[in-house]
Amino acid sequence: MLQSVTVPEETALLDRLGREYPLMRWDRLLFSAKESIYKAWYPLTGRWLGFADARLSVEPAGQTFVGRLLVDGHRRDVGPELTEMRGRFRMVEGLIVTAVSVTTRPNKCS
Repeated sequence: MLQSVTVPEETALLDRLGREYPLMRWDRLLFSAKESIYKAWYPLTGRWLGFADARLSVEPAGQTFVGRLLVDGHRRDVGPELTEMRGRFRMVEGLIVTAVSVTTRPNKCS
């Protein structure tokens, strides 16, 4: 299953994180973070985003992640094109919570 939700660079990331923090379930974090990215993506674009359409990087110390989008990030609204999505995570006692927020540029009035 892991192969269907990762891109090659993420496999190396998971290996490294697993060596550095062996008690954490980084594969589950990756899955949850990509799900959070999709849930923020779809309402803005109206398009499907597959697991292989975003490459995740993780900063364990700050409990943050960045999903770099590998597909066209054109939005339905007037906001900026989506090239990446940033989020936060918590892993406590076997539970994982991930969240993504997307900011938009304020509309300028003439």
